[in-house]
Amino acid sequence: MTKGSANRPPLNAPRGSRPEVERARLILFRFALAILFILAAAYGSRWLGGV
Repeated sequence: MTKGSANRPPLNAPRGSRPEVERARLILFRFALAILFILAAAYGSRWLGGV
């Protein structure tokens, strides 16, 4: 990684809080939560002796 990668300006700079950006963020957050829940359920069932 280069030194300037941390503080380089964003690609579409003055973004603000557009509704589609917020919606995409919400969808990604729900997707991550769903994956975590599925992984937890799989590990939990294995720990309880299932599967």
